[in-house]
Amino acid sequence: MNKRQTAKFNSFFATEILTAANNLVWALLTAFGNAFGVLKTKLGDIEDQLEIQEKIITGYASDKRIKRQSMTDGAMRAKGAVQAYASDQNDMTLYNSVNYAESSILFGRTTASRTKAQIIHDAAEGIIGSLAPYGLLPADQTDYQLKIDAFAGVMSMPKEQRALVASATMQIRKLMKECDSILKTKMDKLMVNFKAIAPSFYNSYFNTRKIDNAPTSFTEIRATVKNKTTQELLEGVEMKAESGVKVYTDTSDVTGTADVKKISPLTYTVTFTMARFVTVVLTNVDLSPGELKKLAVEMMPV
Repeated sequence: MNKRQTAKFNSFFATEILTAANNLVWALLTAFGNAFGVLKTKLGDIEDQLEIQEKIITGYASDKRIKRQSMTDGAMRAKGAVQAYASDQNDMTLYNSVNYAESSILFGRTTASRTKAQIIHDAAEGIIGSLAPYGLLPADQTDYQLKIDAFAGVMSMPKEQRALVASATMQIRKLMKECDSILKTKMDKLMVNFKAIAPSFYNSYFNTRKIDNAPTSFTEIRATVKNKTTQELLEGVEMKAESGVKVYTDTSDVTGTADVKKISPLTYTVTFTMARFVTVVLTNVDLSPGELKKLAVEMMPV
């Protein structure tokens, strides 16, 4: 689920817990009980779909991690043999051609990791007849290539698994809309029956819906900008928040405040620019639905 869906699901789940705890209040209101029963079923269905997604994604990630580790182990063994041989031959070109750090293969970008592993394999393959004294035999090379191929096979999630994840995503989206409808068109409407007889339940119910339901709150970035040297508030600083999807801008006022409201809950790069000051760039500014992100920014005069 994305952040917006997670916020909604948390709201739905909190509403379910609260309502269940007050069952004696609404037990005789049949329509409310029926709607609540359907909500519970659909929330259970969402959890089932989430479990499907988690099993597929977790299983795939685990398999990929194991195969990458196996490939990396093979790479380091072949690299060691090649470099030891190259050192004896005083062949620094060969030595450097396989001089990749273990971490770059184990933790690097998927495609780059496989490419580096293959380069090491091919370098060893070209001199395999000379590598037995260094602990590398043709059979080892064959096994190493199989490890590279095995990792290549899991570099991207298989089509069948992607289809299952996509299907679960569609089901979650559909179920979320149905839960939304049950709450807004049925349960919320019937809560008026409890306003007088159970005010605590009534108030808690709507507080829960209001606080955790993402669309009810602004998602906002608010920055206070100062001169780093003098600590004076800066007016006229342009703040630009970029997510790769949308761009939001504002200019700081006399209080040094720049503010963008009602923005999408995404991850932003926020840039502050002003003549005669060094530009400040903040990366990975992550906003949850309804969050007010406060930034304190100090700009150094040029």
